[in-house]
Amino acid sequence: YYHASPQPLTDKILKNEKMIEQIKNWINPSKAYMRCIITTQLEEELAEKLGIPLFANPSRLSSWGTKHGSRDVFQQAKIPLPNGFSEVFTEDDFVSRILDLWNSSPENQTKFVAKLNDGVSGDG
Repeated sequence: YYHASPQPLTDKILKNEKMIEQIKNWINPSKAYMRCIITTQLEEELAEKLGIPLFANPSRLSSWGTKHGSRDVFQQAKIPLPNGFSEVFTEDDFVSRILDLWNSSPENQTKFVAKLNDGVSGDG
């Protein structure tokens, strides 16, 4: 029951001191490290408790690794990117933004792509 909960795995591990000790016994801290694609404070805390380095971007910078953050960085750096919108969170806003995009240049808008902000490895 507990392990089937939707709670993040790292959070489950952090709440189980026995598991943390077991992991520490399995690893060689001089050779072990954690690598994460998306880092939260939970992964930072777990790496610290395990006494191993975390090879990942700091969680305080995680917004820059999202699709919204990437669009913002590209726009600030004046890097060309496809027309689109960021930070659309409701179905109504999504439909409204697609219509805005279509109406801005209907002759050039034949396909649209919607990407989930936090998805990675093909899940976004």
